[in-house]
Amino acid sequence: MSRRRSILAHPVLLYGTAAAAALLSALGEQTIAHLWGEGWNWVDFGQDVLANGVIAFVLAVVTRALQKEQDRVAEDRAALEEKAAAQRREQAERARLLGLVALPLAVSGWSKVPPEPGSAPVQQTLTPGDLEDLARQTSDWRKLADDLNTIVTSRPPDDAGAEQRSEAGQIAYLVLTQVRSELQLYLMEGGRRRRLIYLQSLSSDLATAASAGWSWSPAAYRLRNAAVVLFGWVQHTDTTIVERLLVEQVTGLFHGEPPPSQWRDSSNGDRLADAAVNADPVYLLVFHINRACARIEQTRQFADTIPLVKLLARSLGALRNEMRSAADCSDALLALARDGQDTLPHLRDDRQAAQDSTPRCPH
Repeated sequence: MSRRRSILAHPVLLYGTAAAAALLSALGEQTIAHLWGEGWNWVDFGQDVLANGVIAFVLAVVTRALQKEQDRVAEDRAALEEKAAAQRREQAERARLLGLVALPLAVSGWSKVPPEPGSAPVQQTLTPGDLEDLARQTSDWRKLADDLNTIVTSRPPDDAGAEQRSEAGQIAYLVLTQVRSELQLYLMEGGRRRRLIYLQSLSSDLATAASAGWSWSPAAYRLRNAAVVLFGWVQHTDTTIVERLLVEQVTGLFHGEPPPSQWRDSSNGDRLADAAVNADPVYLLVFHINRACARIEQTRQFADTIPLVKLLARSLGALRNEMRSAADCSDALLALARDGQDTLPHLRDDRQAAQDSTPRCPH
């Protein structure tokens, strides 16, 4: 079978074989006529060669055309099978990667209840509620970034009058009172740092998928890039807060002697343990905001908010950039999670079917 295909696959060999067959057929006819008939006739021999050659050539052309069609069908079938196999491999890899624990934890931002020692691990799953919460959280972060930008950019000029400073200070004070509550939700129980841990693990898991050329590779690539930007802005926020609120109070390392400010007094800073700042420097920023807002609420001197904002401007600006980056990263994470929803249900169904088909010992 393989030898016949090898001959049919080469047109020169095929047509040469047809010509040889026509010549041998005519030679056989004349040999029979010479031995048992009227004898050898060159005219009849030539006619036989011509007739058999035409027939053999037509058959060779038809055979070649049929073979080419068979080869095309076989190639198309092989291409379809290869495409289907590639899709199955991609689907299986996507199910494996998106089924890992890092994705649902990164989406939810909270740790799941760990299993009891010795028990089977709890399968982490995503629910529509998790995606809705992430979308709502992303919107809240963008609003928080806008509020921070309002505080930083709404300061009056240095030569503004008392009334203008009081009005601007009251607006900044009202926005600050809202921001501090939102920041507490952003920081609660180490949520800001914990999300980074989950995103780092998920980004590492998706390293291969981002460059694999799959249909969902762009979503993985977008998330990894957004995560890198977020990591950088978080580091910038932490460093800026420590420099402005701690280092500059005791050293002129960066800008010489810091300008005087009624809010730079760190006598109450000892009330915030060092461990809190080490765990997350944004705690220090919120501490300053809460302490200042409490004093302004008592004195009703809203113009005092202006020097507070001036002291915190760099830190608030860095945190604004972080919140925008966090929202962009959440958008990318949401797109990836939604893209994986057509895979994860099948994965869970397959696991459930496997569990149902496992024979159980009678009690």
